Amino acid sequence: MNLKSIDYSVLVTVSHDEDIVSASKKLIEFKRGAALVGEPQNPLGIYSERDLLTKVIALGKPPSQVKVSEVMTKDLITIPITDSLETALKTMRDHHIRHLPLTDKTGKVIAMLSMRTLLEKLLEKIDLENESLEAMLTADGFGG
Repeated sequence: MNLKSIDYSVLVTVSHDEDIVSASKKLIEFKRGAALVGEPQNPLGIYSERDLLTKVIALGKPPSQVKVSEVMTKDLITIPITDSLETALKTMRDHHIRHLPLTDKTGKVIAMLSMRTLLEKLLEKIDLENESLEAMLTADGFGG
């Protein structure tokens, strides 16, 4: 099972010069935990709810006076959408990230994978494998 098997919603993007209030409203509107900063073909980083919490709120900065570029995560880690669920999990675990941009073969970001979505898909995969094993073990056939 690869990452293409997941049904992705709209990729939310924000501008690097947008203020935090505006960017956060987009996260709320689209019910997302992170947004791509910049254009999908030329991403600058990711802005996440964690950036808001740790780099704005916890430091007592007024959100309306802080630009996305000041708090976004700049070191963008991506993987191709053709990779496996397990590769995505390893990447997210190794880099301690909860949102992973997925790219097409040209390097354009086409989706954002959240840890929650990934874990749900991995659990579905495990459930299917368990059902198959159970069916195989309980089948009363030749030699059974």
